[in-house]
Amino acid sequence: MSAQLDRLKVLLVYSNAKMARLVKTVLRAFGMKEFQEAFSADQARESMRTFRPDIVILSANLEDGEYDEFVRWVRNDHDCPAPTTPIIITSSRAHRQAVIEAISSGADEFMSMPIIPGALAKRIEAVIFKPRPYIRAPGYFGPCRRRMRDKTYKGEERRQRQPTQKEA
Repeated sequence: MSAQLDRLKVLLVYSNAKMARLVKTVLRAFGMKEFQEAFSADQARESMRTFRPDIVILSANLEDGEYDEFVRWVRNDHDCPAPTTPIIITSSRAHRQAVIEAISSGADEFMSMPIIPGALAKRIEAVIFKPRPYIRAPGYFGPCRRRMRDKTYKGEERRQRQPTQKEA
């Protein structure tokens, strides 16, 4: 893990304190030192305002879709001080729809549980050192989702044609 990551401020958002401690232990093993824990979306919002994390690791297992609401708040609310803060969502639900929902809310990455330390390290390095560009589209602000192939998309396939001189 990069030595530069030891300066990151990490916000852990888990309703389960034991899981938050486990993730924190893994991150400490990689040299990270500065953490704040939140156990609800409301606490996480307050931490975004006061702690100003460099990265958020968030459980999708918060109550009643709070994780989705929190990610959308980070990305879209004028009250959030850092709308491009990288967000990694972890979840015990690893089915395709859960991944699509997490990414569609504006999360940078999704990881299924149990967390594999090396995989978490790679995801953190990716969102910090090789971040995807952020885009704003109707109903969405977040990292570019070009990796996702949506077969239900009915719009213009801009990547399938040559750009016009005006677009280039």
